[in-house]
Amino acid sequence: MYKVIIADDEPCDILFMGQLLKKFPNFKAVQSVTNASELLSSIIDHQPDLLLLDIHIGEVNGINLAEEIRSIHSQLQIIFITADAQFAVDAYDHQACDYLLKPVSLSRLSKALRHFEEHYTIHNNPTDQSNLLRFNTLQGYILIQQDEVVCLEADQAYTYIRSVDNQVHHVSLNIGKIEALLQPKLFVRVSRSAIVNARYISEIFRKKRSCLLHWNSTSHEVKLSQSGIDKLEERYRKK
Repeated sequence: MYKVIIADDEPCDILFMGQLLKKFPNFKAVQSVTNASELLSSIIDHQPDLLLLDIHIGEVNGINLAEEIRSIHSQLQIIFITADAQFAVDAYDHQACDYLLKPVSLSRLSKALRHFEEHYTIHNNPTDQSNLLRFNTLQGYILIQQDEVVCLEADQAYTYIRSVDNQVHHVSLNIGKIEALLQPKLFVRVSRSAIVNARYISEIFRKKRSCLLHWNSTSHEVKLSQSGIDKLEERYRKK
């Protein structure tokens, strides 16, 4: 059974969410809190699996609070609750498991809890975790094996991820943060705005400062910086 803490500064919303949660036998609300200081001590005491967190709890911004929460319980999954859809983007930028818009419906809560269970299983399976990536999108999230990623290209604070199934995913995480999740033996940062999977490089053009990626009868050209060219030459000089 998954342990859940509900955090909201409105007691009526806590009561409503608690009643909805009773519809799901695998989830149990072990504590309900109405302020940030009480929440932090409850997390330490109960070590929950899931936190249902209002985006505004009293005077405290729930998104900022999430950073502090993860410093004391790094494995905790968070579903943000908000009355404003604009905050959903901010929630995904902070790698929330999901978000719920008030008033929360039973069907939407059910979907969010399924997202949690899928993420929880992945996050707590060290065998899968070494190669499997999870990224939030505006529609939900994607799961992708690292060796199936062809390249990543920056789009300001977001990133386009191109995969071997010819899908291009727009994810809400910047390319620098994604780089820290990737296996160095597979990937090369070839410019400030691009990372490529070296196994898919078929040709390098020095004059054009680009490389050609090829997979499943599909090709894609990526621009290289001078340091990117140097990295690739060093990489293949060793082979």
